[in-house]
Amino acid sequence: MIITSFWQRPFPWICALFLIFVCGRGGVGFATDATTGQVHSPATVANLVGTDFSGKESKLRNGESKIATVIFFAKTDCPIANSYLPALQRMKDEFHPHGVRFLLVYPSPVVTTEVARTHAEEFAIQIPAFIDSDLAVAEALDAMVTPEVFVVDPTGTVLYRGRIDDKYVGFGKRRSAATREDLCEALRDVVAKRPVRVPATKPIGCIIARHVKH
Repeated sequence: MIITSFWQRPFPWICALFLIFVCGRGGVGFATDATTGQVHSPATVANLVGTDFSGKESKLRNGESKIATVIFFAKTDCPIANSYLPALQRMKDEFHPHGVRFLLVYPSPVVTTEVARTHAEEFAIQIPAFIDSDLAVAEALDAMVTPEVFVVDPTGTVLYRGRIDDKYVGFGKRRSAATREDLCEALRDVVAKRPVRVPATKPIGCIIARHVKH
């Protein structure tokens, strides 16, 4: 009788290929360079225009962004992104008085002003919305997942990109509590007018559709 090893049998390979296919089509992913594994970001971003909760024109940077703008890529049905919304509101309450503007960016051609407004109300979020219907902001910043955050100064220079904290450490792996609050640490550096000590981290979340290739 010939005994085959686990990986010599066809079923495990079928499962593995299925998981690769599913992860490639959507779900959870890392915002990294596919060849180097490094987190990367453009040096600057233009002051792009979208729409707010009322359907009026909204810009990435305005008079409120005296020191910086925090761009939070959101998705109404992403559980990881939604789990961070209360923490984002607390950070807004802490840093907005220092001249830091917070912005919820919805990178989707199907999210309407009403859907975005309802989503914010559901989580009691008092943060302006930016509906990125043509994904121009996602493209400009090379955002890959929700939630992914960017801290941009008034000139459009990207000071930080990545995760909010290190609570999520991998696929289906979550700490009971974060050990490092990356976004808060970056904002403390910005408010103190010193270089951001850790300017990039790897976020984990729901893949933004523009990165799905058919």
